[in-house]
Amino acid sequence: MKLDYRFPLFDDILLGGLNPLLPENHASTDFKQRMEEQILEPAKDAGSYRISFLKATHPKEEFYRRKLLSETLLYCNELTDELEAEKQPEIRAYYRDKILDRHLTTCLKRLGEFITSGELTLKKLKEPNEDVTPDTLANIFILHFLKVCVAKAYLEVQKALSDTVGVQLSETMLYADYLNEIAPVRTFLTYVPEPFRPENQCVETKKTATSVSDHHEKAPAPVVFSENDFMLVGEVAKILKKDERTIRRRLKAGTIKGIKDGSTWLVDRKAFNESLQITENKESLYVHHTSS
Repeated sequence: MKLDYRFPLFDDILLGGLNPLLPENHASTDFKQRMEEQILEPAKDAGSYRISFLKATHPKEEFYRRKLLSETLLYCNELTDELEAEKQPEIRAYYRDKILDRHLTTCLKRLGEFITSGELTLKKLKEPNEDVTPDTLANIFILHFLKVCVAKAYLEVQKALSDTVGVQLSETMLYADYLNEIAPVRTFLTYVPEPFRPENQCVETKKTATSVSDHHEKAPAPVVFSENDFMLVGEVAKILKKDERTIRRRLKAGTIKGIKDGSTWLVDRKAFNESLQITENKESLYVHHTSS
């Protein structure tokens, strides 16, 4: 059970030499030079959740973005491979408790406290006033990108250990529950079902920083699916008041529209809601007819 599950760079960014608030990491330092000297291990996103964050508008932001993205993808790829290879239920449950319930949850909570204590909210990045310095904007960018990276790791591990997870959390729930973000919560992860997943999608790590005048516009989404486009079997079973086995049989038969992502069935939310509305309308007409 010697699995290195610690999220990379987390302690170094919050407490160590990569803390963006340190004087030696101020935006006025030569981050263009530091990027030229940066050595990053090539990484491909083999996971189910794609990051679509804001554009970096300063070399400091781009330096951290590259480093965090590379380390996050390597971490997720290696960790989920190990977890999916483990077949013993008691060990899988142990990993869920150790990685999800404790480590990654704690990372999100600590990051939320750090952001709150420094008043480094995402709103300041989107609506900066004249008192906010470029360094403060860069710090906000970095910490919230770290947040999204940890959330990706949480969701990838949750999927790999789905058989041990009672209640599956979404990106929105992670930010609301553990970072105390207030609705509407902005999300930056896009779920890609396996049938639509580009094989070995390369991740951009060498993009140069854009002009500050771009105002941190959101980068184009690499995929078109959201986790909100689909429902899990358990959710559908509760709505229809049926057991999950019945729902899976209906999915296989095609009476409920969905796709299979590995061993997990995903129900098309829009099609299901439309079907439910048609059924409710028919029942309403039947009740009206029999009572008249």
